[in-house]
Amino acid sequence: MKRDGYEVLIFDLQKSSPMSAMLYEGVSDENLSDIETLWRPELEVAAKKAKGQPGEEFLPIGDAHWDWNSKVQRNRDMLAISYFVIECEGKLQAIMQMETIAHRSKLDAGKEIAYVEFLSVAPWNRRFVSDNPRFKRCGSFLIAQAIGTSQELGFEGRIGLHSLPSASKWYGNLGMTTCGKDVAYENLEYFEFSSQAAATFLKGGSNV
Repeated sequence: MKRDGYEVLIFDLQKSSPMSAMLYEGVSDENLSDIETLWRPELEVAAKKAKGQPGEEFLPIGDAHWDWNSKVQRNRDMLAISYFVIECEGKLQAIMQMETIAHRSKLDAGKEIAYVEFLSVAPWNRRFVSDNPRFKRCGSFLIAQAIGTSQELGFEGRIGLHSLPSASKWYGNLGMTTCGKDVAYENLEYFEFSSQAAATFLKGGSNV
């Protein structure tokens, strides 16, 4: 499977140095295999460890039940659905699903946005799941890609998403604006990047 891709520099926390990775559009069979054979066992262990703990919903395991294989197969022929992944050291490090039609901004009424439906990073890159997380900035680069896709579509970098409770602080730290909890969407907190904030994010980069 040939995919368009480009190099990004994520950060190796164990070596305290930048690490070359590749960001690709599209999901390969190998990516889906990594989720099932490498990601899922670690996430299931973490979910059992967290079960019943106070504040369990704020731990970075809320996506443990996401079935990426079903998502990809269901949306394979949907032109409005895009996937992007980050690979490093021969493994999938992060994955994102986007929808590029039928979403409107809450910050700039009536204007179109690109919508990030799902975003996950590998369990070994998450605190709590791993005692010694490996890579940082994988999620940030996928958000930057979402902004770039929005710009290519003429949406001026505007993107929106609903956040799991465990990720709300992270999206806020990126500079996204919270619009509060959305009762129509499982009461999840909704965030947006305005065109101006998106440009600032791209210009300044992120260490999150």
